[in-house]
Amino acid sequence: MHKKTISLIAATLFSTSTSTLAEPIGYNDPLGDKWMQKVILQISKVDAENAKLKELLSERQRALSFIKRENNYRYYTVIRGSLRSQLPTLARQTGITTVRWNNDIPISCDWQFDSQFKIDAKNPEKAALEFFRGLPLTPIYIERDKSLNIEPLTVIPECI
Repeated sequence: MHKKTISLIAATLFSTSTSTLAEPIGYNDPLGDKWMQKVILQISKVDAENAKLKELLSERQRALSFIKRENNYRYYTVIRGSLRSQLPTLARQTGITTVRWNNDIPISCDWQFDSQFKIDAKNPEKAALEFFRGLPLTPIYIERDKSLNIEPLTVIPECI
C-alpha cells in the first residue's frame, strides 16, 4: 500500500477512535509515529498472509489442472453410439497404430453402445478387451507392430 493511503487510513482511525472517556490513540505519541509503524507492520503481515494464500490457491489450481489432464489422457470415454466410429479414437489414444478387421466381419455391420463408460487407456491390450467386452468379436493385440486384429467369435451375417 502507498504511504499516503496508510496515512489516510491512520488519520481516519485516529479521528474515529477518540471518545470523551478514553484517551485518543497516540495520546502519548504526539506525532503518531509509533502507532503508524504498528499499523504499517500489521498491514505488511496481512499482505504477506494474503500472498501465501494466493500461492497456495495457485498451487492447488495447478494440481487440479494436472489431475484433469492426466485423467483425460489416461482414460478413454466411450460414448453412446457407433463402435466403428469410436475405435480409431481409442486406437490413437492407446498407441495402436493399425486396426485390421477380419474379412468374415461384414463392413456393413456396426454395434451401438447404449451407455457411456470409461476405459483405462494405459495398457492397449486391456483397453481393447474392455472395449469389445460382450460383443461377438475378439481383439488380438500384436505388440511387435502395435496393431489390433479384430476376429469374429461367431459367424456374423450381413447386416442391413
